[in-house]
Amino acid sequence: MTAALCAAASLVLTSRPAHAQTGYSLSIVAKTGDVIDGVTVTGFGELTNPTLGNDGGISFIAQSDQGLGIFSALGATKTVVALPNSVLGGTQLTGIIPVFSPARAANGTTVFTARYDDPNGFDTAVFSQDGLLARSLQNIEGYRPQNINGDFFAVNNNGEAAFASATFVVPGVTSGTGGLFTPTRFLGRADQIVGASDVSNTSARAGLRFNNSGTAVFMADYVNTAGIAKTGLLTQNGVLAKEGDTFTGAAGGVSTVAEIYNYAPFGFNDNGQYAYRARIQDSVIGASDAVITSNGIAAQPGTIISGLRINLLPNSTQYIAGPSLNNNGTVAFLASTSAGRGIFTQNQLVVLSGAAVDNTTISQLFNTSSPSLNDAGAIAFLADFANGQRGIVLATPIGAVVAAPEAGTLVYVLMGVFALGALAVRRRLPSRTASELRVE
Repeated sequence: MTAALCAAASLVLTSRPAHAQTGYSLSIVAKTGDVIDGVTVTGFGELTNPTLGNDGGISFIAQSDQGLGIFSALGATKTVVALPNSVLGGTQLTGIIPVFSPARAANGTTVFTARYDDPNGFDTAVFSQDGLLARSLQNIEGYRPQNINGDFFAVNNNGEAAFASATFVVPGVTSGTGGLFTPTRFLGRADQIVGASDVSNTSARAGLRFNNSGTAVFMADYVNTAGIAKTGLLTQNGVLAKEGDTFTGAAGGVSTVAEIYNYAPFGFNDNGQYAYRARIQDSVIGASDAVITSNGIAAQPGTIISGLRINLLPNSTQYIAGPSLNNNGTVAFLASTSAGRGIFTQNQLVVLSGAAVDNTTISQLFNTSSPSLNDAGAIAFLADFANGQRGIVLATPIGAVVAAPEAGTLVYVLMGVFALGALAVRRRLPSRTASELRVE
């Protein structure tokens, strides 16, 4: 590092305020102890993510005194969407699949997976609050999905759901693996994606995304046309993003995506843009964790946002928080600073641990739970509170950030770069059981 760069870094550190005020108001949307339609919420798992829709409503999964349930909150109105024994549209449920998060459309439709008494023996199906959307062996343009995957479902802003099936059949013609469907359309098959063969290790934590253009995206390992194994974001039409992609680095060098973290959720919007977590190798500053978007690196250790230097992004061999992306290209993510753990966009601080909210304070933000961002710029996230409760907070933008620095300003600390170089050990998503959702 040159003397000039060191001096510039020192100037950045000393000229920024320790705490910039955020342009967000905070409110608790749902918490342990809430009674919703006569059902008492008893716990939120540390791995679960609330889902904020463009209608301003939030769908979430939580434990209750009547078992694991799907709930919805819109303004002051909270409702039960489904419980283990709910009857939806005439279909009797027998259990809620313990997923990381339900999906929510702009019209308030909440989509999730649940079990029911299927006469064919395939008991996992896709539901909304109005009833059954899709089931195994349903005829969808001649294809019949089998073994619907409880973790791979989505809904776009138009309210159209999508899901994945581990296997499928075309009776008397063919069978295949990794079918992608809507309730009325066959989208494609994972074993016939252009440029990707031997698709495997699909990430349940990352899940499925589905936009208004009908593109379904999931994260998986695959082998490219040169015979090289990679991890990438795949669609029914081809490879969207992959290890080996390059971007202009923060110091003017070339940053190469060395590893896509397949144990973190990702974002995908109606414009075909994406955001994900990865380890990069930069030709100037070395190895680093980063939030990657279609436009390049949104954040990495050393980035200055609202006067705060990001020290660490969630990093583990287990499940970690991923970014959320809206249709305006804004990305929200979790990061640690010297002032505490916080949620940021690429342009500003949203909230830090210790912030006041509804007569208490936020005592913990979870490295394992992802924020959810909508097109209005509001962000929902899971938190622990100083009063001993846990719940979902909504951060609503109210104005401009005070004294926010230019987005993407970086400080390079040589010791930190050397330390980050030790992250080169490749990691893979561990298997996940229902108990690991840690609903408390």
